Amino acid sequence: MAAAAGELAFRTGLVGRTAEVGKLRGALDSALAGQGRVVFVAGEAGIGKTRLLEELSA
Repeated sequence: MAAAAGELAFRTGLVGRTAEVGKLRGALDSALAGQGRVVFVAGEAGIGKTRLLEELSA
């Protein structure tokens, strides 16, 4: 994401989510290989769902 005016344009590394990112990458790899997958990412507001998915797309 591009930083809005007045926002810092850097991001720290994702901490403590190695297992979750690994599972998501595995599901993505399977989907890209032609094996369908559905992934449901749920959690309370502010817990990092969007950040987790951004890490996957990085």
